[in-house]
Amino acid sequence: MNKEKADSYFSENILIPLAGFLIASADTIRKSADSLIVFSNAIRIFSATLERKKGKDRETHFSIFSSQEYN
Repeated sequence: MNKEKADSYFSENILIPLAGFLIASADTIRKSADSLIVFSNAIRIFSATLERKKGKDRETHFSIFSSQEYN
């Protein structure tokens, strides 16, 4: 009977909260990873846009980028 109480106490007070914590942590890590992927993609798109804009500016000489490059 004593071992059953100890097992029940361990399960209810240690294992179940630990499992909940691990599940919540995994969910938080997954959400953070998703956010980092979105942020990374946004930076990639912004960088590609700037590179495309720089390429056009080298030809036309009309933008801030070209004026900074040639000054």
